[in-house]
Amino acid sequence: MGRFPTECMDKRNKQDDFAETQKNGISGGCPFGRYDHTIDAKKRLTIPALLRELLGNPDRLYVLRFPGAPCLTLMTDVEMKSRMEKLNASGTSIFDPNRSKALRYIGENSEVVQVDDNGRIRICDRLMRQIGLLKEAVFIGTGLTVEVWALENKPRDDGPVDEQEYANALALVGF
Repeated sequence: MGRFPTECMDKRNKQDDFAETQKNGISGGCPFGRYDHTIDAKKRLTIPALLRELLGNPDRLYVLRFPGAPCLTLMTDVEMKSRMEKLNASGTSIFDPNRSKALRYIGENSEVVQVDDNGRIRICDRLMRQIGLLKEAVFIGTGLTVEVWALENKPRDDGPVDEQEYANALALVGF
């Protein structure tokens, strides 16, 4: 005897995997994939169930403007805390004018949103206007965060995949 039944081993490994992803700054898994959604009449976005699960079913998310592209980034508490810890470990004083200016600028172009029981979020009109998000949204899981694009502003459509570009992307992130 002395052996775990397979079901117990599977459950223990899943718990260990979840603890490991928490430690590494990822809430519940690695969100990947593309999901197209429509904004409802109250201007709410429903985060796809699988993405919510992979993000750890958060109660709230940080929404930040993505630099240089008309999209938003959704980030969990765990991911944001990890980034803030790195900033604090950098040794820069909280009173450093450059740091204060940078954080103020980021704060002004982001917000924290509540995720309701149905997985919906309401992003402020200002941020939605900045990326041209009116009716159709595209969620793209990027491994650590989720990007939100207006369908019409997303740079690439559903055309053929550029195999070299895809290979370069995989190599860049170490796959």
